[in-house]
Amino acid sequence: MLVTFLLYPYIESVPLTAAKAFSSLALFNMISSPLYMFPLVVNILVKAKISSKRIQEFLFAKEVEAAFLPAFSSSSETNGALMVSHLK
Repeated sequence: MLVTFLLYPYIESVPLTAAKAFSSLALFNMISSPLYMFPLVVNILVKAKISSKRIQEFLFAKEVEAAFLPAFSSSSETNGALMVSHLK
């Protein structure tokens, strides 16, 4: 920010007035918060894109045949608990 105030008179060939300096300070203060948030927003967008791609791959994946899935049974001898047995 200090560099801006130092270079302005040399680049524009006009003196730096108080009005321009204070207006510039107000502008720098207004844009500082969005500039700090920019890396966080980029990070969130990248994570959202990756998650979306993973969900899309899952939804378009082929179905698994029932022969490869574990069998679930609930008999009276297990007192209502869920029993998992593997198919061989």
